[in-house]
Amino acid sequence: MNSNSDNVTFVRPSTFYITGLNNIPYAKYYYIFLCFVYVVTVLGNSFIISTIYLAPTLHTAKYIAVFNLALCDLCGSTAIIPKHADMFLFENQYISYENCLANMYFVFLFMALQSHTLLALCFDRVIAICFPLRYHSIVTKSTMTLIICFMWVFCVTLVGLMIALITRLSFCKSTTIDSYFCDHGPIYRLACNDYFPNYMMAWVYIVSVICIPLILIAISYACIGFALLKISHGGERMKAMKTCTSHFILVSMFYLPIFSIYMSTLTRYVPANTRIVNSAITQTIPPMLNPIIYTLKTEEVLQSIKVLYKQIKVNSAVEEPVELMKNRGRVAVWRSPKEAYHPDCCMPGVKHGGGSVMVWAAISWHSLGLILVLDGRVTPKDYQTILEDHVHPVVQTLYPEGSAMCQDDNAQIHTARLVKDWFDEHESEVEHPPWPAQSPDLNIIEKYKDVLEERVRTSFPKPASRSDLATILQEEWLKIHLTTVQDLYM
Repeated sequence: MNSNSDNVTFVRPSTFYITGLNNIPYAKYYYIFLCFVYVVTVLGNSFIISTIYLAPTLHTAKYIAVFNLALCDLCGSTAIIPKHADMFLFENQYISYENCLANMYFVFLFMALQSHTLLALCFDRVIAICFPLRYHSIVTKSTMTLIICFMWVFCVTLVGLMIALITRLSFCKSTTIDSYFCDHGPIYRLACNDYFPNYMMAWVYIVSVICIPLILIAISYACIGFALLKISHGGERMKAMKTCTSHFILVSMFYLPIFSIYMSTLTRYVPANTRIVNSAITQTIPPMLNPIIYTLKTEEVLQSIKVLYKQIKVNSAVEEPVELMKNRGRVAVWRSPKEAYHPDCCMPGVKHGGGSVMVWAAISWHSLGLILVLDGRVTPKDYQTILEDHVHPVVQTLYPEGSAMCQDDNAQIHTARLVKDWFDEHESEVEHPPWPAQSPDLNIIEKYKDVLEERVRTSFPKPASRSDLATILQEEWLKIHLTTVQDLYM
């Protein structure tokens, strides 16, 4: 491969010329379309990043990877499209040698990170479905953070080596790049000296970034499919399958087009315009669609968005402990005779209960309200703080004319002097009706608590610690539809 280079003078050009699309009418409309794609990509991924950051229920191991994917999508599109638009809309197609290498580095870096992040998300799904009872002990925040950090180190090193090998090439002939950015393959093929190490590095990149992750994901989905076949109950099988839908769509959009175009360019000649259009669409459309898919196809994201961006109407409130490993009756599992007493087919338990978390929650006819996980025993001062910091702002927003009503029971903290003084101080804004002693339990939220506890007991995967229980409580709270609440009032 151009190995007769001993007598070639080393030449490092000051600039490269990037051709883009050749002899295609109305090509500028294509570039304008990419600018629109970029705007949607920035808005969508910024929205997902902000939602994950602001919503406590999304502070889980899975959404550490989703956050990283959104960040890589945003940065990857930023590495391609703005420079793309500057070059071809304003006919500024010359790029300096140093800027060209920088452009190549960031484009290939974030493409590699996107691929490995999808692999990390696949790891999350395969553990959740194949080993549900051990999910929370295996896929922890620290584990996922470690995986993401390793991915960054690996990808930075891999792409850095690719760029370092480019600097050893001499460009004594053409400096025209037949691509839409400083693409690795079209550049090293312009070299006058031996570019065999660069050719091998291109294969190493494709194998480590495309082939290996795609093979591992395919194996993981085969394991997931086998695990789903073991689930006898159709409803549980569908519930488990739905948790994989978003990831499967993302994998299909990312790997299939990019794998086909890379393999085509390495095995046979592909016209420059065809390769440019396919590569550009492959690298820009998935980052735009990823946040849309995660928003529309993932229920916990939708519910978190509703909580963050909708006003909340508070009518009923209660503080209750929810117990961990509280088992009512027998729990049946499907297993073969050889799997008796296998850890995955046994429910963990302790003799005197696994602990509990205290939560304060509020609901109304018109909206799902707040749920707060409380630290330890609730005192009258704590309840007064909840009223002031969480109830009062909502009352002021939703009931500016002072027509709100807050219903609770005769718990000691509800009848404390501090709390009575607070309601007396705000009597013009919120009514606090009396609650008769030894009355039947008429508080609607008590019935809602039973619904929530049932969902926690049947959640998938099971909580293994108090922190897991708190997280699942918040997630399941958000998943219950408003019609369920309204049915309890009737």
